[in-house]
Amino acid sequence: MGRPAKFDDEQLRDAVDQPVASDGPAATTTRRVASLVGAPTGSLYHRFATRDLLVAQAWLRAVAAFQVGYLSALANPDVDAAAAGAAQHVPLWAAAHPERAALLLRYRREELVASWPAELREALGGMNERVDRALRDHARRRFGSAAKRHMVVVRYALVHLPEAAVRSTSEPGLLVAAVGAAARAALRSTS
Repeated sequence: MGRPAKFDDEQLRDAVDQPVASDGPAATTTRRVASLVGAPTGSLYHRFATRDLLVAQAWLRAVAAFQVGYLSALANPDVDAAAAGAAQHVPLWAAAHPERAALLLRYRREELVASWPAELREALGGMNERVDRALRDHARRRFGSAAKRHMVVVRYALVHLPEAAVRSTSEPGLLVAAVGAAARAALRSTS
């Protein structure tokens, strides 16, 4: 009978956030992640075949945690409250989870997917589908249609604008009200 694991997978994934936030993606080595939790490097390789797999799983976990509040805000029946809530969730979440936010901001999905194992591509697809459905639903509720021109505005107001705000500062919590107002204004600019 083998020894019980001293470190669980979540502890190891948690340890990915810190080097990415402080020193960038290149600093996220298997050796550094193992040392942050006091685990032998072999412990990581036993559970995660590659550093890319470890980083990808940490990234997916951060996306899932972020999406809980984002999707909840978008589900608000009042379209203006839904828009403001979803847009404001981005800087609020980033302020509350700076290391996870740095992981999401520093690694682009497109960069990671190229090196991901096939089993993670399916998980990513499911996450993207939930957000895409919620954004299309918001466009239909707001504009009566999810036509391309409506989706361009919805994605700008509820995805790109809040993300740009978070990227622009080390204190995203200061932009919560501005992001909500900007998102509502952008959405009202289209009929």
